[in-house]
Amino acid sequence: KAFSKTNAKISQTGIVMGTPAYMSPEQARGDPENPVDTRSDIFSLGAMFYEMLTGVRPFEGDTVVHILYKLTNEEPERPRKHNPNIPVPIEKICLRAMEKEKADRYQKTGDMLTDVRRYLKNTASRRRNALPNDDNRAQKNGIPRTARKPFVLAMSETPLHGTVSVMKKRDLRLFR
Repeated sequence: KAFSKTNAKISQTGIVMGTPAYMSPEQARGDPENPVDTRSDIFSLGAMFYEMLTGVRPFEGDTVVHILYKLTNEEPERPRKHNPNIPVPIEKICLRAMEKEKADRYQKTGDMLTDVRRYLKNTASRRRNALPNDDNRAQKNGIPRTARKPFVLAMSETPLHGTVSVMKKRDLRLFR
C-alpha cells in the first residue's frame, strides 16, 4: 500500500523505524549483515545538515517506498546546486556525512565537528586579514551567526539523539 505524501514525513508504527528522509541506507535496507550503528546517526545528522544548508531534504518522494528507494540507490544532489552560496568545504563535510557506505562516512561525530570547526577557524583567520571595509558582517564564514552556533552546539554538547531539539526552525535558513 502506498503512503500519502504527508505520511512520508513521519515515522510509521509497524512499517519503518524512524523518519525515512533522515534514515541511513543500512537502516532503510534492514540488512542483518550490515547492522545499524552510530555511523547511521552520522548519516542522519548529515541529512539534517543538508536540509539546513539547502532548505530541502536530500531525498524526497511522494511515498515512503519512493524515499527509501532514492535513499538506498541514488546520490543526493550536491547542496551547491540548490544554493551556490554554500562554501565548497561545507558541502564536502555534509556529503561525507551522507556517504552510502558506513566506512566512507565520518566514523564519529567528533570527526565531523573537527572539520566544521577547522573550516570556521580558517575562514575567521582570513576575515581578520581582510580590509576594514570588507563587508563580512551579515554572514561570517558564509554562515549566518544564528545558524552556525546551534549546529555546532548540537554536535558537541548534546547526545546525538537530542540534536533536533537544539536546532530551531529559524536556524534552517542557512545561506539564504
